[in-house]
Amino acid sequence: MNNEFFDDVQKAASEPTVEPTKVDQHTQNPDTKEEKSAPKIRVKRIMDPENYLSLGFVKRYRNFMIFIFIMTILYIANSHFAVQTQFNIKKLDEKIKELNSEYIILKSDIMNLSKQSEVAKMVESDSIKILKTPPTPIPPFQEQEP
Repeated sequence: MNNEFFDDVQKAASEPTVEPTKVDQHTQNPDTKEEKSAPKIRVKRIMDPENYLSLGFVKRYRNFMIFIFIMTILYIANSHFAVQTQFNIKKLDEKIKELNSEYIILKSDIMNLSKQSEVAKMVESDSIKILKTPPTPIPPFQEQEP
């Protein structure tokens, strides 16, 4: 990467932050001996993979890693559920189209069979015939006075 920011960070990271100081052995007290034996402290490099693979990094971000892992599992499960739901919707849509076509066919058959001419053909076998003359009205019932 040719980025000025990363170049500056890597230059700063390669330089030690704490420089060892020279101390006379004659003026040395017991507290400074511990400082002399301590390792030099250096700034960690941002892009150094060793920083991310160390056990301290894993311990520090363990809870966050578990959270990310659980969220990933939930994301995958949700996507599988969505695909399964879409598959079921397509299957039900095809079934609805099939039932709708069956409904239309049955409706047209019923409309055809309910015509007067079709009904007459069906009842001819029972020796029932269609009236050629219209029915005569019955006069209303009138009460006679006593």
